[in-house]
Amino acid sequence: MDVNLTFRNYLQRFSVRIIEKLNPVQKKKSKRNL
Repeated sequence: MDVNLTFRNYLQRFSVRIIEKLNPVQKKKSKRNL
């Protein structure tokens, strides 16, 4: 098991969650446009 890969995966998921929390309105707008 590659620890570095797992850490990178976790970091990516974490950053995505933070972005969604910071920009919930923007996410809704993009979904509506799509």
